[in-house]
Amino acid sequence: MSTSLQCIEYWFILHFDYYDSNNDRKYYRKYLHKEFKELGWNKYEKNNNELFELLSQHGDPRKAIRFAKQRLTSLSGRTDSESAPATKVHRLVEELAEFLPEHLQHKYISR
Repeated sequence: MSTSLQCIEYWFILHFDYYDSNNDRKYYRKYLHKEFKELGWNKYEKNNNELFELLSQHGDPRKAIRFAKQRLTSLSGRTDSESAPATKVHRLVEELAEFLPEHLQHKYISR
C-alpha cells in the first residue's frame, strides 16, 4: 500500500474508532496522543514497550480487525494509491493471535 509508512498508526486508531479520512502521520500521532492521554499515558509513542498491553486492555482489537476489513471492502476496485487510509496489519494480527496466551486470544479472535 502506498500508505505503508502510516499504516501502523492507522491500525492503532482503528482500536478506538472507524476512521476513513486520509491524513498524514502527523495527524494520526496527534489523534493518538489525545486518545492515550485520556487513558493516562503522557503521549503516544510507537516504540513504547507497553503499547500492546494498552491497546489490548483499553482499545478493542477485534473492532480494529473488523474496521480494517470494512475499510478494505469499501475500497474494493481501487488501486493502492487510491486507497488511503487503509491497512492490512490485521492479517498479520489474526495469524499471530493464535499464539497469544489463551486469556488474551478472545480479544483478537471471534469464536
